[in-house]
Amino acid sequence: MVFPPLDEDDKFCILPYFWIPEDTLDLRVRRDHVPYDVWKRQGFLETTEGNVVHYGYIEKFIERLGERFNIREIAFDRWGAVQMVQNLEGMGFTVVPFGQGFMEVDYYRIIQELKRLLKTKNIGTDSDQALLLDFQAALETKPEKAIKLEKDALAQIETITADNARLVSNIHANLGGLYRMNGYPDLAREHMEKSFLLLDQFNLLHINDSIPQIANYAMFLTEQQEPERGISELQKLSGIIKEYHSDDCLDYAKVQETLGTIYLMTANHSKAKTHLKKAFKIYEKIWTDEPEMIEAKYQEIQELYPQVGSFLGQQISSSLTKQA
Repeated sequence: MVFPPLDEDDKFCILPYFWIPEDTLDLRVRRDHVPYDVWKRQGFLETTEGNVVHYGYIEKFIERLGERFNIREIAFDRWGAVQMVQNLEGMGFTVVPFGQGFMEVDYYRIIQELKRLLKTKNIGTDSDQALLLDFQAALETKPEKAIKLEKDALAQIETITADNARLVSNIHANLGGLYRMNGYPDLAREHMEKSFLLLDQFNLLHINDSIPQIANYAMFLTEQQEPERGISELQKLSGIIKEYHSDDCLDYAKVQETLGTIYLMTANHSKAKTHLKKAFKIYEKIWTDEPEMIEAKYQEIQELYPQVGSFLGQQISSSLTKQA
């Protein structure tokens, strides 16, 4: 719920609510590497009965909120919301569509409004300013402008602390990725290594954000003819994930898949097959009820085959098919 300011000196206030199915709570903790169970105990989210979100429960919850607050309107995403919209309208609420896809949201207008709000300096922090610039860079189509925005984002952070290290690491990783894609390997290496060092310094290697950062760094090292070093970093990451979590979680599978991809790129068929099989075994376990996810991942791996030769691709495709 969003409560608008009453005057120019007032601020927006947000009262959020979140729901998750009770029966899949533990699975989602393992799969997403997110402490949903802790957040539930702390009262930050609620669970609904069963293994899917119980929309009837949420509708009743909103109805009770309507008895406490003067709810002017409820915004909804059009996808899959027809029945809930009809039910809420039947309760007397005004319901309005609010698409969240790239084709439906005017992100430029949203960014301009955020910039206006943050200029007042009594709203937000240096990290908020940096995050906004980082988001602008993600939407920017011209590489040179995106690079400048990421550099400006880093300039907002004067001192790196435990509170902002994760953000700064992400920005360095994004900047390194931009340099990598645009033919500046030395600058790419510099920022990717800074990102990696921050994750290590602030004990963040076990968090979800570290997976794509280190995976991209390992792929970059492979492109720079240093696959052994990339493999070494991924093997260390595998050990950390196993220590902090387990060797059957989604993060572990992603690292195994990246190892398999690097071995594909270096034409090591045997080790590629070993790591891809490990990854797919975990995917199949986690996505038991989501076969489309397994198929999408399988197709994603197949797209790598032209890079390593059709014969090698057919061999691995055959082995994964037998595994399934």
